[in-house]
Amino acid sequence: MLDVAHYWLSETDIDGYKINDADRSAPAFISRLTESLKETYPDKYILAGCSVSCDDIEALKNLDTIDAIEDRDWLEQLVEILAKPGEFISDLNVTDGKNGPLPILALDHQDSARFTSLFKAHGRGTLNAWE
Repeated sequence: MLDVAHYWLSETDIDGYKINDADRSAPAFISRLTESLKETYPDKYILAGCSVSCDDIEALKNLDTIDAIEDRDWLEQLVEILAKPGEFISDLNVTDGKNGPLPILALDHQDSARFTSLFKAHGRGTLNAWE
């Protein structure tokens, strides 16, 4: 996987590399992989994707070589806030990293609820949301 990650970052014009299910990989391997990538490509984003259960997000938060972590629980909170009138994004529970707030990825996936589909159930209409 180390060679594959280096290949994609060196041979393509991508901004970064996402490690899917990083929480299910051995922490020593993720550390070695991300350190190697950051050493060679310091300006590329290294993103950690979590499994559905996000088993060991705490170990990922402790790695300085990961720029952002996908957090599905946070995404669900975001969708609920966007779907309800009177809710504010500032109410989100932001997970802190080792050196302050850690950027959280809010990438949708096949199980993501769309806030645009949910807003009608929470009383939002075309007056306070786009069509």
